[in-house]
Amino acid sequence: MILSFLLYAGVIRFLLFAPFLAARLPSQALLCLLSCCVYGALVPLHRKHFWPTLVFLQAESCLFGLVMTYLTGWDSGFYLYLIAMLVYIFFLGGPACTGTVFLQLTGLITLLLLLLLTPFFPDHLNGLDAALDHLYFPLFSANVLSNGGGVILFAALSARRSRRQTSELQNCNRKLQYLATHDALTGLQNRRSMNELLQLCRAQAERSNVPFSVAMGDIDDFKAFNDTYGHSYGDQILTTLAETIRSVAREGDFVCRWGGEEILILFSATHASGARSVLLRVKDRLNHLTDGADSLSTPVTMTFGLSEYRRGQTIDELLASADEKLYRGKANGKNCIVE
Repeated sequence: MILSFLLYAGVIRFLLFAPFLAARLPSQALLCLLSCCVYGALVPLHRKHFWPTLVFLQAESCLFGLVMTYLTGWDSGFYLYLIAMLVYIFFLGGPACTGTVFLQLTGLITLLLLLLLTPFFPDHLNGLDAALDHLYFPLFSANVLSNGGGVILFAALSARRSRRQTSELQNCNRKLQYLATHDALTGLQNRRSMNELLQLCRAQAERSNVPFSVAMGDIDDFKAFNDTYGHSYGDQILTTLAETIRSVAREGDFVCRWGGEEILILFSATHASGARSVLLRVKDRLNHLTDGADSLSTPVTMTFGLSEYRRGQTIDELLASADEKLYRGKANGKNCIVE
């Protein structure tokens, strides 16, 4: 926003330079030219030196408005620069308002003093100098338009900045929500979020007798893969399996990395028979993980323990049942589904 102000104000000062020069008012023309030079010098500095630039801008605008008001009179409308600067600082908000409050008060007090001392100044300050009659209305109109346009520009830029900040905050909140509910490696839901889903399914089952099932899966001989090929290959297996199971899972099925190489699948509104058919498709897909250039270099299998929720059962009891069946499958040769 500061860069926009620098460019906008510099253009306005440059446009004022020519009329003053044509009217043979060298002091005013020189002041406009100096202002243009100041804004041009601040353009490359505003990013690294924000606060000095902001303070210098406000000081220059206050001084410009006061001096030009004195030189050309109240009817020229240059005092509007001081008022507009207060609005610009308001749009910057927060620290910009408090950090430059001294300059704002100084500008207002000086403007008030100028107003009180007007009767003691030359005639032109009261709009009585006939030599400036032809300039009063054009200058006042130009200053109203330029300052009004500046306020509108800053309001638009402020609204856009606010929308952008709101969007960034929403994106940040979504990322935080995702990180709080998903496993960082596999992208699967984490244990905490799965526990919440399990409790919801249990409440629905108790209230409306809607069935649901869970399958506890474990990668067979996963420790051997880590010991032989390294942990990076173990991570590759986990991410590949996560994508494989997600691709087979139906809408309403939830897949979670329960811990280590254990995967928990929640089959909502599904009896054990329906869950078993999904697990069979998962196992079939696992049989083809070594196909293709980007696939795993070694065959990988999984053992599943499958349990359907029984009315009155706790979630811990349901998971313990699935876990017990999983270990029974491990003891009986692995690569199987135990109900």
